[in-house]
Amino acid sequence: GVVDANDPWYYFCYDDNWRIVATFRDDDANPKEVFVHHNAGLGGYGSSSYIDSVILRDRDANTAWHEQADGTREERRYSCQNWRADISAILADSGKMVEWVKYSAYGVPFSLPAGDTDSDGDWDSIDAAAIVQGGAYDVRMDAELDGDVDSSDAAHANSIAGGYQTLGRGVLSSSAVNNRRGYAGYECDPTFEGAGRHLYHVRHRVYDADVGRWTRRDPLGYVDGMSLYAYARGQSLTSHDAWGLRSLPCAGNQCVAQPTIVWPHPRDPMPAPPPCPAPPPSSPSLSPRPGPTPSPPISPSTPPTPLGVFDWRSCPGFAGCAGGITRKPGTPAIPNGCGSALYQKALLHVFFPAFIRDFTPCCNNHDTCYGSCGSDKNKCDQWFFDCLMNTCDTLYGGWFNKYTLNHERCIQ
Repeated sequence: GVVDANDPWYYFCYDDNWRIVATFRDDDANPKEVFVHHNAGLGGYGSSSYIDSVILRDRDANTAWHEQADGTREERRYSCQNWRADISAILADSGKMVEWVKYSAYGVPFSLPAGDTDSDGDWDSIDAAAIVQGGAYDVRMDAELDGDVDSSDAAHANSIAGGYQTLGRGVLSSSAVNNRRGYAGYECDPTFEGAGRHLYHVRHRVYDADVGRWTRRDPLGYVDGMSLYAYARGQSLTSHDAWGLRSLPCAGNQCVAQPTIVWPHPRDPMPAPPPCPAPPPSSPSLSPRPGPTPSPPISPSTPPTPLGVFDWRSCPGFAGCAGGITRKPGTPAIPNGCGSALYQKALLHVFFPAFIRDFTPCCNNHDTCYGSCGSDKNKCDQWFFDCLMNTCDTLYGGWFNKYTLNHERCIQ
């Protein structure tokens, strides 16, 4: 019961959507547990699945939680989620019931162990007697979920924790099962359960289910109304917020929202560069400007850089200067993304990281256009604006992104 230097550290491994996919103890080479999430659509990147939809957890069950992992995960538990994506039941790999969980409107759990025939939050002698006596079929008595009620159901219920157990209100899971996924599929922090607090880690913020409020202000400001701490605009039965940024409404009879689409994915090849724009029309204002020693000519067939950044200097319209491309004095055409590193860090407080990455080719092309011989500032700015708008329409268009406001955020 004492936390000291003898206690091991535990490390969580996250995927691109900030979901815990594995837990390692200290410097173990093997994980203590591994999670598998639904990732339907977009080549397995999950655009058709709710971001916190969990399939199963595999766990090293024959060693204590504080002991070194042995490399074998003997236990598999399947998660069943309801219309709001709450983890409402945990099943064994054999299909037998392990735990039921109910929730208040704002997420306080009420856990029912397998075999809890009277739904009072415990498995005790009263429940065991009710199962042995039988009678009319009741799914709460059928701990094995095999369609009948007999003594084997009582034996299964007793095997989960090695005897009777008490869960009930305020408890998400027993220590024997150790489930941490709860309300709306959020990650519950069991550290504070003993103090009567029920906190969930929801990416950008921490949610307090006891008061139905976030524990910090909304990073996006007043997007959900005048309260910066309110959860889902006070409409927890018809909305939720898987990013901790902005509540999203339910669709039909499913209160689930898709994750923010991140495309192209870092593991995907970059799309082909856009075609060269039409060269600027002849105008006295576009005459070649004096400059330093001209750069070597760049062939129109020059491929894009490894990052997929298209070099506008390869366009025929920018190759008319004597001796090839000539840069403006003191303004080298060196793309540096969307501003300095400090500026991009500031943008992360307003935009998703995906937006900054998606806009980078436009920013690089804008830099190159500004530094190219005979370029026109107004045309460079217009091409830059068109590129940004086309990026939003191409990557975040369609009914889904407009429904989840991804397209609106991109435009903003």
